[in-house]
Amino acid sequence: MLSPTPPVRRATHEDIPHLVRTLVRSFDRDPILRWFLREDERRVRALEMYFEITLREFTLPHGEVLTTEDRAGTALWVPPDRWKLGLSEQLSASSTIVRCVGLGKVVRTLHGLRQMEKHHPPRPHYYLALLGVDPEHQGRGYASALLRPVLERCDREGVGAYLESTTPENTARYQHFGFKVVSHLQLGRGAPPYPGMWREPTGARLHESDSRMPT
Repeated sequence: MLSPTPPVRRATHEDIPHLVRTLVRSFDRDPILRWFLREDERRVRALEMYFEITLREFTLPHGEVLTTEDRAGTALWVPPDRWKLGLSEQLSASSTIVRCVGLGKVVRTLHGLRQMEKHHPPRPHYYLALLGVDPEHQGRGYASALLRPVLERCDREGVGAYLESTTPENTARYQHFGFKVVSHLQLGRGAPPYPGMWREPTGARLHESDSRMPT
């Protein structure tokens, strides 16, 4: 018997501590974040700081972060033309970035971030910055539930979607939802493969009951 689709809603600032824990558990072994962030005794704290600032400063203010009702899964979406950080935002994040990566990785991290910006599509799109599901809840349809509302909105609005995939397994999963590899980011020496993936809107008509964004 198939499990019911997990209920999904927009996240609020009250959800941040719970979503940080979910993201830490989900990305604990992620090869890209291991390359970006520090790998010493402060690694877990670095992950917590990275996810907290990403939620609090760069994604939640735009109102498109989704979470399952139990907060075991979250998708950090950014609406069109909001993904690029302004100078003030970069400066406000700089000290946290240094703490997250450690002094030994600052130069290569900044180079990697420039590569991500360079390969970002110029066309308007919804950007999936992060999607994480607690390992104990994986395989239960959480990722699909977190992707579907925004992808349906993309289809209604005729707007594309973009993400960077951190593992070959994730690349295959995103292909199932219509994403295609359009670039291969060269973050720096020793960096894992990091493909950029784009999804064209399908233009498919949706039933009214399926077209509502969670509130």
